[in-house]
Amino acid sequence: MPEPRSKVQSPPQHVLVICGDQYHAAHEVMLGLELAGKTKFQFHQADNASRLAGEETFVAVVLAKLNVKSAEDSSPWADQTQAELIARFVASGGGLLVIHAGTVGYQSASAIRELTGGAFQHHPESCEVDLISSAHALSAGVGAFRVHDEHYFVEVDESIDVFLTSNSVHGSQPAAWTREIGEGRICALTPGHGASVWADLSFQKLLHNALYWVTHE
Repeated sequence: MPEPRSKVQSPPQHVLVICGDQYHAAHEVMLGLELAGKTKFQFHQADNASRLAGEETFVAVVLAKLNVKSAEDSSPWADQTQAELIARFVASGGGLLVIHAGTVGYQSASAIRELTGGAFQHHPESCEVDLISSAHALSAGVGAFRVHDEHYFVEVDESIDVFLTSNSVHGSQPAAWTREIGEGRICALTPGHGASVWADLSFQKLLHNALYWVTHE
């Protein structure tokens, strides 16, 4: 009998990950993403968006750090040039996944703030946070779950589609939302402070769903 044909795997799609600040370690972000999408995506850590202007082809950008250059340099990285690189990338059909700290400090980078559809305002001390999902493509396989996290309070635009709500003793907030601009898709997730949240199986499923959604998979 002939040998069965082995299934040919398509090459991984490349994702630029802008991460690493004084409160959110880059290795925690990269490990969490690898766990959620390693069979489909190859992740490339960066301090800013400059690689979008090069010869490489990326299907998505993950923004998961404060608007600072690094853990050692607190000056903003997202100047007008950097912000416009991401805006053009999304306008041309690229995906943008904003996670936790990626909502912080971008009000001065108007092109990024306009894309994300929401921005961090404040958070109380870390506490137990209950996350409740609504019927949505990104909620598939995700039930209600609890994490010990920074409960982000945010301002959001009317144009977003909220599919996850966070609740704690401090109140209730939008915790995840989507929006589309032209062919580009954007998803924001406000949980994500610390390795225990990134390793949570329900949060992992959210990451997995979000990566596939923003890349049209």
